[in-house]
Amino acid sequence: VEYDNLDSYTRSQGYLSKANMIAFAKMLVSASKKFGMFAAQKNLSELGTQGRDEIGFAFAIAEECYRWDSCKAYVDVYGDQVIDIEYTDDLRESFSKICASKHRPKATILRDRKLLKQGENGYAYKRC
Repeated sequence: VEYDNLDSYTRSQGYLSKANMIAFAKMLVSASKKFGMFAAQKNLSELGTQGRDEIGFAFAIAEECYRWDSCKAYVDVYGDQVIDIEYTDDLRESFSKICASKHRPKATILRDRKLLKQGENGYAYKRC
């Protein structure tokens, strides 16, 4: 399970705090575990080990960490338990070069940003 937009506190103009997010995330992760599911940290590389050790995330899903050169922050905490999603409309270099890079998570996926269905015009899905 990945809970999106936990980073809303960074855009809330002070209405939400990092402490609010951490408390809420802990509740979500706890509920996930009760149902036998692992919870992923979605984005928020700045959490460092806090996401894993305090909140209890088991792995990370990072959007465009290769594009924005932030993959190391996730891999340093979660090792091979990182899934990176890169998007066709904003690649830093070709996907084959990304796949050949040592600076990407082991599981790297290329998708179209609209997440179109297979067969639809513009659909893209590749992985390395």
